[in-house]
Amino acid sequence: YLFDFADEAEMLTHCAPIFFLPRSASLPTSIRTNGTAALIDTGIRRILVTCEHVWSEFLKFRLEYSEARLATVFRYGHGSPIQINEALLIDCDEELDLAVFDVGVSGEALGFKAFYKIHRFPVADPRPRQPISFVGFPGVARRASGVRGQFGYASFGLTVSDVSYSRIILANTDPRILRDNAGNEVPPIDVGGMSGAPAYTRTSSGGFNLVGFVRAGDNSNSDIRLSKASFLRKDGSLFRPCWHRCPSG
Repeated sequence: YLFDFADEAEMLTHCAPIFFLPRSASLPTSIRTNGTAALIDTGIRRILVTCEHVWSEFLKFRLEYSEARLATVFRYGHGSPIQINEALLIDCDEELDLAVFDVGVSGEALGFKAFYKIHRFPVADPRPRQPISFVGFPGVARRASGVRGQFGYASFGLTVSDVSYSRIILANTDPRILRDNAGNEVPPIDVGGMSGAPAYTRTSSGGFNLVGFVRAGDNSNSDIRLSKASFLRKDGSLFRPCWHRCPSG
């Protein structure tokens, strides 16, 4: 368990909740829904990556609430959420299900968070049967009361089943056991809110290799699909392969 907790702590530093507010001055109790975002340093740019469907759902939400804000928070304690708007959008794609934003946050606003450094492009895809891990913020673990809010997290250690031209599949071919922090077995949970969570394989030295972002899954006992990190370019734009309806030149 010591290794599990150390892995969780490392992965938590590189991701954050991303959530919908009906207006900029909203209280935590007014949060409509949330996803997860990855903090990434490409070497020339610091970016925030989540799923395109999170961004498109926010745009629908804003049609209902004209002052709606997409926001994130990095540090514990009191403070204003960090707003994310169209001006920060670098690229997004429905077929790849990825959205990339420019992030200029540093210093105190980061708290204990840190940007995961990608050392080599293009990012390599994982192989079938490789272990894969990720941490995200399921909506069922979100708590709010008055001016206080908390985003609980869930950690997964699974195995790559298949890697297609467009995504990574984590099929539920073996019984999955979910445990709480006390080690007690608990029922499957809804994984809504984990969209955008960065997923990693391990290096031979025990480090982490980013390979994808959680894209879809019904609950912790279902098949989980990931968007491939290999679609990400060093400048933060997205590479669209030949199968894409608008392939990159």
